[in-house]
Amino acid sequence: MDHIPLPFDCSFPPIQVPYLDSTPLDTGSWYTYPQRHGWQVEQPREKIHLWRNGEKRPVSETAPFVQSWLYFALLREVTGDIFSVDQVSRNGEDGKRVISTAGLEALLAAWTARLSRDADITETKEKLDKLYKLLIEHRSIGLRIHMFGIDLGNDTIMLAIAVLSERLMAAVIDLYAHLGLETPVEQTWRVRHEGVDDIGQPILKLMRARGWCPYDVRRLDIDTKELSILYYYSNLKTPRSSKDHSECSGERCLAMLTNPATYRLSHRREGCSCPLLFADQKEVAQILEQGSIPLISMMPGPDHEALKISVKDLAQGHRFIAISHVWAEGSGNVNDNALQTCLLEDISERVRKLPWDGSSSDFAFWIDTLCVSVRPPNLQVLALNKMRVPYERADHVLVLDSHLRSLDSSKSSPTELFAQVSCSSWMRRLWTLQEGRLAQKVWFQFADKAIDVQSIFAILDRSRVPSKVENWMRSSLYIQLWVQIWYRGDPVKNTSRVAAMIGFTGHALRSRSVSVASDEALCLFNLMDMDITRVTTVPPAERMMVFWRSFERVPRGFVFSKASSKLSQEGLHWAPSSFLGFQSEKEWSGPQELNSPGPDDPHAVPTSVGLQVTLPGFIFHQGLIERMKGYDFTWNFPLTFQDGDGVWYSMRLEKPWRRGSDLPATSHQLAVVLAHELQGAGESSMPSRQWAENFSFQDFSAGVLVSVTKTESGIMYVTAHNHVAVEFLGEGFRRYYSLADHCAKEVNIAQSILSNESHVASKQRYKATVERLLEDKGTLESLVATARHMGEEEDYEHLLDDMMSSTVVAARFGECGTAQKVAGSGWAGFYLAEFLSTTLYSVTIVSPRRTSAYTPLLASAACGLFNFYLAEEPVRSKTRKCKFIKANVLGADFASSKIHCAPAFEDDDPISNESFDLEYDYLILAPGCMPNTFNTPGVAEHALFMKNVSDAMAVRKLLFDLLEKASLPNCPVSRKQELLHVAIVGGGPTGVEITAELDDLAHKELNDLYPEVAKHLRISIYDVAPHILGAYDRKLHEYANDALLKRDIGIETNSRIEKVDAQALYIKDKGRIPYGMLLWVTGNKAVPLITALDVRKTEKGLVRILTDSHLRVFKSTTSDEIYENVFALGDAADIDGNSLPTTAEVAVQKAKYLVNFFNSRGTPVHSSLPFTYREKQLVSYIGSRDGIIAGRGDREGWTGRSAWLAWRSGSVMWTRSWRNRVVILLTWLVNVVFGKEIAKM
Repeated sequence: MDHIPLPFDCSFPPIQVPYLDSTPLDTGSWYTYPQRHGWQVEQPREKIHLWRNGEKRPVSETAPFVQSWLYFALLREVTGDIFSVDQVSRNGEDGKRVISTAGLEALLAAWTARLSRDADITETKEKLDKLYKLLIEHRSIGLRIHMFGIDLGNDTIMLAIAVLSERLMAAVIDLYAHLGLETPVEQTWRVRHEGVDDIGQPILKLMRARGWCPYDVRRLDIDTKELSILYYYSNLKTPRSSKDHSECSGERCLAMLTNPATYRLSHRREGCSCPLLFADQKEVAQILEQGSIPLISMMPGPDHEALKISVKDLAQGHRFIAISHVWAEGSGNVNDNALQTCLLEDISERVRKLPWDGSSSDFAFWIDTLCVSVRPPNLQVLALNKMRVPYERADHVLVLDSHLRSLDSSKSSPTELFAQVSCSSWMRRLWTLQEGRLAQKVWFQFADKAIDVQSIFAILDRSRVPSKVENWMRSSLYIQLWVQIWYRGDPVKNTSRVAAMIGFTGHALRSRSVSVASDEALCLFNLMDMDITRVTTVPPAERMMVFWRSFERVPRGFVFSKASSKLSQEGLHWAPSSFLGFQSEKEWSGPQELNSPGPDDPHAVPTSVGLQVTLPGFIFHQGLIERMKGYDFTWNFPLTFQDGDGVWYSMRLEKPWRRGSDLPATSHQLAVVLAHELQGAGESSMPSRQWAENFSFQDFSAGVLVSVTKTESGIMYVTAHNHVAVEFLGEGFRRYYSLADHCAKEVNIAQSILSNESHVASKQRYKATVERLLEDKGTLESLVATARHMGEEEDYEHLLDDMMSSTVVAARFGECGTAQKVAGSGWAGFYLAEFLSTTLYSVTIVSPRRTSAYTPLLASAACGLFNFYLAEEPVRSKTRKCKFIKANVLGADFASSKIHCAPAFEDDDPISNESFDLEYDYLILAPGCMPNTFNTPGVAEHALFMKNVSDAMAVRKLLFDLLEKASLPNCPVSRKQELLHVAIVGGGPTGVEITAELDDLAHKELNDLYPEVAKHLRISIYDVAPHILGAYDRKLHEYANDALLKRDIGIETNSRIEKVDAQALYIKDKGRIPYGMLLWVTGNKAVPLITALDVRKTEKGLVRILTDSHLRVFKSTTSDEIYENVFALGDAADIDGNSLPTTAEVAVQKAKYLVNFFNSRGTPVHSSLPFTYREKQLVSYIGSRDGIIAGRGDREGWTGRSAWLAWRSGSVMWTRSWRNRVVILLTWLVNVVFGKEIAKM
């Protein structure tokens, strides 16, 4: 692993990887390498077998084959003919051949440079796609070999293979990015499975042997995805080596634990005996009682006696530096607000050397040891309530960490600086997380000077080709620091804040610790911008209870949380008692698809008796508890059961749901709650997995085994007992278990067990039945092969034992069969398709579009913030059981419960012009609206709209076509100005947001890419109203107006557009206005279906279907009767007497109401409740990281960066897919660090 750079003055020997006697390389495909050399590779059920001539071979043969195939053959496949084995091997110190990658970087530099110069970008992309798939398959095989325990004789062999694959993956990703192609997800080899050591174990052993604290090893092990970076850490100077870590563990570092009984203040210099200096407690108390923050200023003198502390008031306008330090290193004081004189002298000196705008006599600093009163308790509470303020208001935050202060930054590379910060004590503590995250700028004090990590990274070379390991490693290290320290996310104001906390800071929290456990809740309230006074006034033991009680809703994933400790208070048994600890996000907060919901996705509701949630599941036969009572929920065999449709499942018992979970009463009924509905998958496309077609687990879901205590008003009350894993069995297993069930029932195995019949006698009867039921011996042999495939060296007799012991339990999963048609796939229609129970209803979506666009994301996608596919969701999905028909609904015959449809295809195929009818039991109308041109001549022909992804793509394409046209050498300035005038008609939120995104793009990426013409780009907003953003109050829309004008954006209100042609729009009293792009975002009008329906409609403004408060459609324009089985929602519908705006928010809330109604089968508790709209605060982006949020109730609206963050984080939560949310967040992160990939646009 010689290609990995080393820290300064590294004295540790490198890891030696033996070079084994390998099969000579050839030029054939990597995929067929085993066959060419006489090996067979089988991969049944997530396992792997390596055979030669049908037999297992000893390590002396297996290890060289694996190294040749997964190391040398991989390098040859990726880099081609420029590779030779001699480039990656050398003679070791003992004369034996070892792997050496000293020449790897030169090889990859030449290869990436050559590939990047290929003229045909399409051909290059195809090459990269093949390489990426190759590396994915290579990783899969390598991980299987490692996890299945195939012995290679030396654990560094697989480590070297993984490090090489990791580096090649980084080089391929570099090429994607350099060429402006969509970058795939980088895969990690660091996959953990219970009972199996991680591939990085040799490195972790080295770290322990070199004196690292076990807690540090565990922390870096969990936080580090890249093996190369883990290896780099292992070669650093061992941090905190002077401490005694003999009693430390992977869960806690006792050497750095603060114990008030034994805590001792430290001096800056060893042997110093200087006195303590005290802050005047009366002055500190007075400032705190006035609601302000005390600051410290040192008055210098000729000796220690003359030096004194001066207390200042932040309210008087003083500039200051906030000190962030680690109390365990001796700079705290548990008894008094005092510090050693030498420490204060040192702090003063360090503060003076930081960049300072004020005069040297005006400097001050804040440090909790002096500024947070130790006593009396009420003053300490006042200070704790203000703990956010010093770090938010300080000019800088200075980090004082003893490990960093022992290092000379001038001798360290940026890679080493980033790594050393990651290893500091400061990165281990919970309090310091908020101190860094709230800061405007963080400085880390080293021995020679303070370092601003962000500024260092900003000036580094970040080029991707030629690929350089140093660039890749330091970028990865910096991004890890950035996420753990500086990325705040939104100071969340809605009830999804728990989900936001998991996404934004969960990774940083899990590897931190705190000496006083009850302090965790204080930090959480600060980090999540909650009212901290709610916890500073309650007993410490109740703080986490108050924290969880603060939420109206939480993600449903907490039902499946495997947190090591949960709260004991009634109704909160589901709630983790701590965010800290080395648990993965999936373990702590449940399955990923449930732990990051959007604001309008289904949530769980905390109540006084527990967590109320809607989830799928199975209810078991009443006798299951009686049958299982002897096992006390400790059985170690899979429970195989069949539902009412004949589908087979397997359930495996896992850990208890919480410590002390009670056993169910025998009078209760068992059930299992699932994270998602289980369904079969299509045939596997992986040629190496030949068994997947017949013998596979087609779907998997986390689950919780519960017992039903009562059912009231359609709500089932359950007690949770155990986590389980439930699998949907493939066809081969279904045949296997169906046969087992048939035989067991025929010979009455259950009765034989109860009557104590001997196993031998039962087996003889069972065997005879099996042989009678099977037609031929070939089927028996097939079943024996099945048993072997399941991981056992089975013969026929063992197979019979296995079939007899298969536990078959009758189960039901709900009723099915009611036909439900949804017309439309917009916000409302798509939500219904996503969440209507397909076990209760047969759902069909009829829509002319195969996808549903997330309209709040279209402007961002058009301007390159992320890929277009993230701004829409396909209606068809393997996880969605609804049927989709691509057609337009022309009308409806409500009397016969039919809708009239026509295929939505623009071609001459006869089938595309043949209309048809569909019957329904329930009809939900959600056809949406279309852009309103107000019959302005020329708009339909020449303007662009912003209703779907196709519109956003057209905007991006036209913008860059105009820029290229304006860049032509024969284009005069006057024509450039016309071409680059973007006219946006409509001053509502959509118009202003697309304006803001275009302006951001123009002032950043376009200025760099088109320096000669970008200066001519001009954006203007035209609106017939007297001001823009009319939905906001005067203060806010004037703020937005002024902000846009300051950025030279034209705002023309009271503008009535008379007509439009291909090059200009014509405004009354203003004449002809040339443009290059015209965006029309003025409002909506009804689609033709609305006109065709014989239902009651609105009489003024936008024509919409009128419904009652339960969203049922009125029969006609004169009747008060309703259609009991016809509902309408979305932009095309309105409630009689309660008109609501045509927004996505209204559409989704109505859809959620109907989902609850239908999924509860219209039980009285739901059918009697009318729809009520919960108004959300309006949020709009106005550019340059500025935004506005409308007030609500007595609360005034606000503006600025926090409003922008609320808009940004809110917009990402619109997408239903957790995968898309993660990709969007990662794309934003990459854009912040590296800038937008403008070439993709």
